[in-house]
Amino acid sequence: GNLTGKRPTLFILLEVLGISYGIISQSLAKVAEGNAIAMLFLSTQLIVSYLGAFHPGAQSTKIVGQTFIFPCLVSLLEYLKCDWFNTIGGHFWYDFFLHISVVSTFLPGLDLLDYIPGLKKNEKVE
Repeated sequence: GNLTGKRPTLFILLEVLGISYGIISQSLAKVAEGNAIAMLFLSTQLIVSYLGAFHPGAQSTKIVGQTFIFPCLVSLLEYLKCDWFNTIGGHFWYDFFLHISVVSTFLPGLDLLDYIPGLKKNEKVE
């Protein structure tokens, strides 16, 4: 999308630098634990979701960003090694929500916030 038309260039630069710093510092911290790849994977998922939800464009629409939040949450549960999560299906839920996000690419004009009861259009955060 037209990022500079929506937000000041300095703000976008600070966002990118902050996100990059967070990913690099967290990944380097996880190298000793052997979880660096998992951290990079989780970080890239969160970035895709963030870009689609808050900076929609031709490749990453708002609905893709909004629906990609769910596989990100499942991935986070897996990363945190939540044992109870495996008892309710584990990785199945990641694949389930990921496929919903992929299918949502065919619905580019949709906005999940339109379907939340009681939410008025002017209450949306863009």
